[in-house]
Amino acid sequence: MTDPLRIPLSSVPREGQTLSFEERELWMNGIREFDIPCTLPGSITVLIHITPLEKGLLVRGTLSGTIEIPCTRCAEPTAHTLHHDFESFECMPADPMLRQGGYPQTKEDDENVNEPWSEDIDTRIREENGSFFLDLGALLWEEFVLAQPLHPLCADDCKGLCPRCGHNLNLGPCQCKDETDDPRMEIFKTLTVSSKKS
Repeated sequence: MTDPLRIPLSSVPREGQTLSFEERELWMNGIREFDIPCTLPGSITVLIHITPLEKGLLVRGTLSGTIEIPCTRCAEPTAHTLHHDFESFECMPADPMLRQGGYPQTKEDDENVNEPWSEDIDTRIREENGSFFLDLGALLWEEFVLAQPLHPLCADDCKGLCPRCGHNLNLGPCQCKDETDDPRMEIFKTLTVSSKKS
């Protein structure tokens, strides 16, 4: 069965190619593998356009959908809408020394290359049995992770958890005794300040 997320470079026309995906298992596999506290109440939609360039592929796209992740204050699941635009240039690997579809594979293939070639550059273009393909699954998973909010909140005024008993303060006050006063400062409550008239 052909993997729809492995895009053969030979199948990408010179004018580019637009693709859309709703591959739920791509996200669920990564969520399980990396133990990410995230659930998907619906689908995640990806719309991308792949443009062939002289030394690789330009991938532009939008990732959208809804996820549920814990609030960073009270730890309750909270829905968060994703709408993430991304752009990534995927350069051709330098080894093996092959050319396909007019793409230069080594610095010697292009006399006009002035920049360092791509031996040490991470790329999602892979080679297998003499053919090149774009590992779109790896690219989309990285963009999915980057789309996650850094500090998700269930509400801007979320009160969080009691630091002593862990009670969710959004549900009301807990039974912990108020210990805001430092007992070491009690002695200063007995002091009085006298004012002197000059």
